[in-house]
Amino acid sequence: MPSQQTEQNNPLLATAYSRARMVAFGGSTMHIRRATVKDYRELIAVDRLARSSRDRKLSLRRAIAEQAAYVLVQRDCLLAYAILRRSFFHRPFVEMLYVAETERRKGYGELLLARLEAKGLQHAEIWTSTNRSNKPMRRLLKKRGFMFTGRVCRLDKGDAELFYCKKRPNKINPPPPGPRLHAHARSDVYQP
Repeated sequence: MPSQQTEQNNPLLATAYSRARMVAFGGSTMHIRRATVKDYRELIAVDRLARSSRDRKLSLRRAIAEQAAYVLVQRDCLLAYAILRRSFFHRPFVEMLYVAETERRKGYGELLLARLEAKGLQHAEIWTSTNRSNKPMRRLLKKRGFMFTGRVCRLDKGDAELFYCKKRPNKINPPPPGPRLHAHARSDVYQP
């Protein structure tokens, strides 16, 4: 029986897959990885609020140091970032999901959230929150199968914080369809 060729044991096949990925992503692959100290300045440049908020900058530094920050990068350009910690009653909580203003409505937020779900749902559930005024995030959470669980008022004047939870899927509660990934692609490579 002939051995099955894979990327690992056949350099020509690896090159072919690499070229296919490059074509599929308009010349470059997209990766999700943990943020490093080297990403800090680019995170600040991408996040309009972080440029003027000392607290936001400190939060980003802390998240990077704790290995809780994730970045979505294409062609060495940071497009989005997220922070996932076990900070909500010791449960996984997406504290931040931010997409560069020029890159919004392209599916990057959904891709990053799907990756965090995979990490967070290793436990029984994953939580997040957003302001009531953030309609795009609320639509994304609904699309990804998060359920509204409650609200906290008076954190931001006139803009309640809405809390959402997603339980680990099972036969009764299947996961919603996610972003398309190539069958041969790694889980951190996205096909828009």
